[in-house]
Amino acid sequence: MKRLLLLTSVFSWLLLTSVDAQDIHYSQFFNSPLNISPGLAGNFNGQYRFGANLRQQWQSVPVDYKTFDIYADFKSSAAHKETHWNYGFILNYDDAGEVGLQNITALGMVSYALRLNDNWKFNPGVALGFTQRRFDANAITTANQWNGLSFDPGILAESLGGDAISFVNMAIGASFRYWKSNRSYFDVGASVYNINSEDQSFNDNANYLANLAPRVNGFFMLNYRISKDFDIVANAVYQSQNPYSETVLNGQLKYYLDKFGSKALYFGGGVRLGDAWYPMIAVEYNEIYAAFSYDLNISDFEVATNGRGGPELSFRYIIANVPFYPKKPCPIY
Repeated sequence: MKRLLLLTSVFSWLLLTSVDAQDIHYSQFFNSPLNISPGLAGNFNGQYRFGANLRQQWQSVPVDYKTFDIYADFKSSAAHKETHWNYGFILNYDDAGEVGLQNITALGMVSYALRLNDNWKFNPGVALGFTQRRFDANAITTANQWNGLSFDPGILAESLGGDAISFVNMAIGASFRYWKSNRSYFDVGASVYNINSEDQSFNDNANYLANLAPRVNGFFMLNYRISKDFDIVANAVYQSQNPYSETVLNGQLKYYLDKFGSKALYFGGGVRLGDAWYPMIAVEYNEIYAAFSYDLNISDFEVATNGRGGPELSFRYIIANVPFYPKKPCPIY
């Protein structure tokens, strides 16, 4: 019991003191493009895109993480022109630990697609929204509730200040796309999230700063045709959020199931350097895409997780004004 109270007290202190927090992160980062850069809004083959991602991390330890996002982006009606506007929205939700520490971020995005020549396109973008951080104050226990013999719920827990805080959040980013064909292209770019670095302390009277550090991203995403039936897919991202950083690499083999290129299977995996590796499988059926991966820890934290990092699911649906593959028009319409 003493150990439980000590751990809870330490966690409570971490909530309130000057600790550098991290944004959410995915192993399938390329399937959550609006979390990588506002410049990726509208950067896809189609007119409207809808997606969702779900990640459950460290189920085998008491402080498991549940992360979820939904997003949508679309191109302006002038998308057929050399330049056009793109718009996007993403809602991120994260829940951690026994006290339900929640982070909710909603961002609206605008990007501008500028075609530089027949092969290159430039997409700068900005994002603006808000973040709310909160926890369940009723789930908190503190060291003063130890009466010398046992935990006494009749003793009021120490005051931890407010249980919720909200602030404005902003991001900027840009991407370059090199396009050779529908099956051979790559994207490269960079972005900065949390550029206003707001104070996220729950205690209004704190004599310290708990600013949410800016997150800097650099990314590369490639699709390359190697034969009639196969493509290579490669993705890489570097993220730095003081004092933390991570590099995630991903590689997949895409196998086409039909001659139109509308149905495909993906096999592959990736690695978060120094932390975990993961196998991955995905399926694409016309406008629908779904993927599954599972993290396996290789870091020192493996002692607590028994190597089980957690599952991750991704879903995407794209609507295109022009079909992805040749179709004969239906005379009824």
